[in-house]
Amino acid sequence: MILRKFQSIASSSFVALLFSLSLHPLFSQAAVLDCKALFSVTSDSDSSSSKTWFSKISFSGVENILINEKVVKAENLKVAMTQNGKRPSGTTVGMLRLTFADGTMAIWKPGTWSPMGEVTAYKAARLVGSRLVPPTVLRTFDAEAIDHAKIDSELAGQLIGKTGSIQFFVETPIDLLNMNKEQRQTLWAQVPENQKNDRNLFNFVFGQWDLHWGNLLVDESKSIVSIDNSAIRNRQMVRYGELPYLRKFSFYRLTKNSVDSITRAAFPFDHPIILKNPSKADFTSLVKNFVEPLEIERFWHWRKDSADNTMNIIFWDNAIWIQAIGYSNYGPIRAGTVYSDKTLDYYRALTPEKLREVFPNKDFSDDYVREILDRRNQIISAIDDAAQSP
Repeated sequence: MILRKFQSIASSSFVALLFSLSLHPLFSQAAVLDCKALFSVTSDSDSSSSKTWFSKISFSGVENILINEKVVKAENLKVAMTQNGKRPSGTTVGMLRLTFADGTMAIWKPGTWSPMGEVTAYKAARLVGSRLVPPTVLRTFDAEAIDHAKIDSELAGQLIGKTGSIQFFVETPIDLLNMNKEQRQTLWAQVPENQKNDRNLFNFVFGQWDLHWGNLLVDESKSIVSIDNSAIRNRQMVRYGELPYLRKFSFYRLTKNSVDSITRAAFPFDHPIILKNPSKADFTSLVKNFVEPLEIERFWHWRKDSADNTMNIIFWDNAIWIQAIGYSNYGPIRAGTVYSDKTLDYYRALTPEKLREVFPNKDFSDDYVREILDRRNQIISAIDDAAQSP
């Protein structure tokens, strides 16, 4: 094992902000006590137990089932979870739990935008050798794909002719949402460090910022299952060691005040508009010339559970970007980061051409792809710099 010291770039004030954060991606890991962290690079051996959910399946085999096999059972997801004593998280509208002829179960999410994000996240995970995102495919059901003798006609109607994502369902008796904070932290401490760090590396590089306990499962072997990854479709701008700015609103009309954003100068990280404990009226006054009223309502509802009321806002590229301070309440920071040589090799090998195999032009802009590579370069640079420090 090669030990690498890392001198954090985070300021002491930023360390205080991030001390309670563990489920964020790598922008959270630069901030540690005394502004130091330890990078460790291990051998390629996998110490995971053979009982992990991902060691029990063939990913390509499961993909084949999800794409081709007949559905013999369909259940409303929220109802199925509640009946099993689980607490649903977020929206489950239109989502079903499907059972295929061989007994394989999966989660159906209808639509195109969000399902495409789910499928893309799975493909991206496979591109970098990660096995933490369950097999996920995009499928359009025809009538022959449904066992009509076993499935209620109303539920069958939610599938036939519809397109959506199908994600392998990992069964686990553990329900993070039904645990208190202390119970979750105790469980999280038992999850292998290499899995936590690989998940954080993936989330940072590919921009999956929607991180909360409802978007995470832990199986009986204490292995991670990363679910609900559709937020990967949203753009973000971030500097290593800081929280990201999320692209929350596109300007619905151009005004003289938005002209500067068209110039595409470098993202102005150091010049945000800072709102301290703003009211809805304060926020509306700032953005009303650029954002539809309904979008403002939706955003204000979304941020009601934010852990921090401060808002850092940047107007750039005909959009409003808001720093994700509200996500700074998910557990303690870790001082160490462990990656295998093989994992780092996957990320070093990323190119625009390889990314385009996963992120098609019709759904993801050139800017989006460049920003993935920029985040990759930031973390690789941090690791390399740490390796050269005394």
